[in-house]
Formats: sequence, C-alpha cells, structure tokens
Amino acid sequence: MSSHRIDTSLFDRAAAFAVRAHAGTERRGQGFPYVIHCMEAASIVSTMTADPELLAAAVLHDVVEDTPCTVEDLRAEFGDRVAELVEAESEQPVPGMSPAASWKERKTAAMQRLAAAPRDVQVVAMGDKLSNLRAIARDYEAQGSKTWQKFHCTDPAAHAWRWRRLEEVFRSSLGDTAAFLEFTKLVNHVFRQTSTGFSFSRKEDGTLAVQGVVDTAAARQLLQAMEPGTPCTLDFARVPDITYGAVRVLLTARQAGSLFYIVSAPRDTAQRFETTGATAYISVCRLPRHVDMSMYEETGEGATATSYFRKEGDTMLKLYRDFIPLAAVQREKRIAKAALLMGIPTPMTGDIVTDGHRTGLAFERIRGKRSFARIMSQEPERVPELSVTFARMLKKLHATPCDKAVFPSAAQFYRDAVEACAFLSAGERGQVLDFLRSVPETGTCLHGDAHIGNVISNGEETLFIDMMDFSWGNPMFDVAMVRFSCMKENRRLYEHQFHVQYPVMAQFWNVFVREYFGISTDEEAAAAAARVDKFAAVRAIYLDELVRGIPWVEGFVRRTFFPPQS
Repeated sequence: MSSHRIDTSLFDRAAAFAVRAHAGTERRGQGFPYVIHCMEAASIVSTMTADPELLAAAVLHDVVEDTPCTVEDLRAEFGDRVAELVEAESEQPVPGMSPAASWKERKTAAMQRLAAAPRDVQVVAMGDKLSNLRAIARDYEAQGSKTWQKFHCTDPAAHAWRWRRLEEVFRSSLGDTAAFLEFTKLVNHVFRQTSTGFSFSRKEDGTLAVQGVVDTAAARQLLQAMEPGTPCTLDFARVPDITYGAVRVLLTARQAGSLFYIVSAPRDTAQRFETTGATAYISVCRLPRHVDMSMYEETGEGATATSYFRKEGDTMLKLYRDFIPLAAVQREKRIAKAALLMGIPTPMTGDIVTDGHRTGLAFERIRGKRSFARIMSQEPERVPELSVTFARMLKKLHATPCDKAVFPSAAQFYRDAVEACAFLSAGERGQVLDFLRSVPETGTCLHGDAHIGNVISNGEETLFIDMMDFSWGNPMFDVAMVRFSCMKENRRLYEHQFHVQYPVMAQFWNVFVREYFGISTDEEAAAAAARVDKFAAVRAIYLDELVRGIPWVEGFVRRTFFPPQS
C-alpha cells in the first residue's frame, strides 16, 4: 500500500541548510548537536500547519541569530516569505550592552514585536519557544533552581515574567492548539513557585478578570466580589486550572441563585466544568479556537457577520464584523445553547472560533436551508404562507416563559441604548425612558432580532437563528422589529441584504399583523401598527447605537415620540 506523496523539497533544502549552518555547535549545556533543537521546533510547527514555508522557517529560525548567515542569504535561497519569517524570529542585540545587562530590554522588545506579528510568525515562534521550554522543564526536574545559572539572566522571577508574558501573547491566536496547551502546562509546572498566584480585577464593564489557579478559597472570594442580583462575567483567560472544590463552590452558588457566566476559559479549565457536569448549570465559554479557513467556503454575508460552510461535514461558521465585540459572541453562544435546551427551535451551536482576525461561532449546518428572506426573493408568491408561519412561530415563542436567571432583560438593552442616544436631549431621553417604564414586563421569551433573515427552513423544519439578542420581556419588542424591518425607509436592509422589494415587505407585514393579533380589517391592522410604532422607535434607537448611525432613524423617532403640535 503506497503512502500519499507530498512535495518536501523546500523543507529538505532548509533542513540541509540548517545542518550545515549549525555544524559543530552544541545545544547550550545539553550535549547534543544544536540542529536537534531546530528539528524539534519544526516538528512542533508541523502540529499546527503543513505550510512548507512555515516548516522551512522553523528549521531555519536560528541561523541568522546564531550563525554568519544573513537574511539576504535566506532570501536568495528560500524566497521572501521564509526570510521574513526567520527575521521576525531573530532577536536583536542592544548596542553597547552585554547580553546579561540587556536581557530584560531584549526580551521585552521581542515580545512586543511578537504580540503585534501575524499568526504565521507566532506559529514559528511557538515551535522555538516550546522546544526551549521543554528543555528548561527537563533541567528543572533534574537541577531545580540551578537551572537558571546557565542563562544570561539568573533570576527565576524574571524568567517567570517572560514565559507568562509569552503565554499571554500566544493565547489569542494559538490558544486551542495542542502546542499551546503543552506550553501553558509547562509554564505552570516550572514556575509554580514564582507565580503571582490567584488574583482578580474589575474591568470597566464589570467583568472580573481572573488570574492564577482558582481553588476553594479563591472561588469564595469571587462570589463575594459579585453584586447581588446583577449578572457577573468571569473572564478565565488566565486561569490555567480550577480545583474540584472550587467548581463545587461555584456550582452550589449557581444553584442557589447566583448569576454569573465564565468566558474565555482555556481547554483544560473548561473541561473541569464539563466533565463534572457543572455546565448543566454554569455557562462556560472556551477561548476562541483557531480555524483553517481553507476548509470553508463563503455562503452569505449579512449586516453583522459572514457565513461559511465546511467543504466536508456538517459545520457552518458565522464570523462577525469588527464592531461586534467578543462579549456579544460569547453571549450568543451562551444563549443559543440555553434556548436549545429549553426546546426553542434553533440549530445546535459549537465552539467560539477565530480565523486570526475575526471571531465567531461554529454551528450545526442545516442542509438545504434557506432563510425566509431568500425564499421571498426567489418565490414571492409564498409571502402569505411565510407570513403566517412566522407569526405563529413568534406567538408560540411569546407564550413560552423565560428563565430570568439565565437570559437578559430586553427592556434593559433598550434603556441602555436610550441613555446613550446622542441625538436626544436629556428631556427627550427622559420621555422615552418613561415609555419604557410603562411597558408591562411579561417575562416571556423574545427572539430579540425578529426579521425574515433570522428564520430558516429546509422544507422539513423551521428554525430561529442569530440568537445574540434572545431575551425576556414584552412581546411587542419582537413585533416591533418585524415592523421596523418592513418599513419603507428601511430599504437598505431588505433590498440590499434580503433582495426583497418594498411591495413584498409591505405584503408580509399586512399578513403578519393580521395573523399575529387575530384581526381581519384594515382599520384594526392600522390601529395595531400604531400601537407597535413606539416600540419600533425604541428598537430603532437600539440599532442606531449598535451600528453607529442610521440616517433616517432620528426623524422616525422624533415623529413617533415628539410629533409637531398642530
């Protein structure tokens, strides 16, 4: 049985070049040829990519820094990309200073360059750094504190600072790779005695950013720092582990009514919650997992995100635009999972993901699905049928009680948007807030962004999608979004994104409003629309704040809330 043949010519030449360049050189204090380290670095890189230029750069990563070879030599032999990757990994000496005196300055500058570098550079750097860290861990097991004596810097605390800073740099783009997981384990093993231990700080948005291993006492400190009755987000990006006792403390508190969510948890930390079953009660979002976009093809573009299907399998990705913060992606992950468990018809959600620039979510791919928007654009004769189906789906959703301890309040979203609204005066904001306070809170489920682009069908099942704004509150806020999306002024939404013309949208609304409210005459439909308009104006303020300006919204809000006196 023959194996699949690949082109290894570039790596073969690079490996041979590295062997010649490092000939006769010993790995510092290890007793074996230096080039073994270069081969190990390439081996580590191979766990993250098969890109031949990255593998070549990995095996060549030290030739400029440690041999007479120059960047131009590499450029002539291997091309621009390999040369630039090696140059990025080469540490620069500080003129007039010895290696020992310049250690902190050199390491700081190198980490700053690495933090700003693209993922390809960080992949090559991970190969080098993890190989180094493996050697340090072996020496530390055998020699303890004597390990640091062979370095230009002999202070273990300084080394702990450097390696933990590298861990932070690698986390964003390589956080869910096997190499990173090994890296963080070794850092925690080698530097456990010099670790700053558990601590946390409060960010401007109220999130508690946690650092260090969380044990029972630490978990109790976190609970004491939460404001009673207010949802709290715990950022676990820098939590390498959590003890079983700490999980039990948090689980008991959650079952007793404490409301908190855990975000950006490294894989091992997240698995502690998952394997104990605690995630049945505590929402835990992992750090974004990097995805290889060459395995996906673009399938659609919306106002906030672009969707992709995996070329093989049943996965789809939704990657968000820059103005959507990671916190919103984490919220959609948490809410979509909880809604599915409640029985709300929606696709299953997977990991939070990143392509190195954008963040998003993996979802179950519903084969053969089309949004109602696409069906209406392709088969406008089906508008009455789709309007009735959509109205009945929303009525069923609005009859479903919502768990206020899990889902957010829609009214709070709108209050925050009105408070931030730039085009309203203080007095005008007060009037709109008075209206919001007058709205009865029914406590039922809301989709939060109910329009024809956010419901899909494959002919067998019909599902809600885009659950980022799923919440509880008065059903009129959902009906208002249907109204807002069908307004004549909103042509950019339905013509440019839905590819549906205004007469079709007007027909959709006219059928929808009759089915939803159980009415039949034009007079009743007009009265229902008038009742919905103030809710639609509040929704318009929210969307205006979200996308930083919709040209016609201010006029609509003023006409609705502050009509001119006759």
